[in-house]
Amino acid sequence: MAVIVLALLSVVFKAIIVLLPVALVLLLAFWLYAKFTGKKTKRAEQPLADASSDFFDAFGQKAGRENPRTGRKPARDVTTKDVDE
Repeated sequence: MAVIVLALLSVVFKAIIVLLPVALVLLLAFWLYAKFTGKKTKRAEQPLADASSDFFDAFGQKAGRENPRTGRKPARDVTTKDVDE
């Protein structure tokens, strides 16, 4: 009985080893197809930031916007104090 189980396991492992390169080639083909025919992202459509822009413009924040959205909640119960120079 043990010999039959070991023989079946050997056949399964040999099949996996034989089919592994085929699976890798198929994955590479699917990846290449998706890379060249997939929809373009917003990042690819945006022009590159020029040298005069500041650091944050490269990450999509608009310069000169009054209240930029940072994804944070506004602070509550906060007071500020002037700094004497």
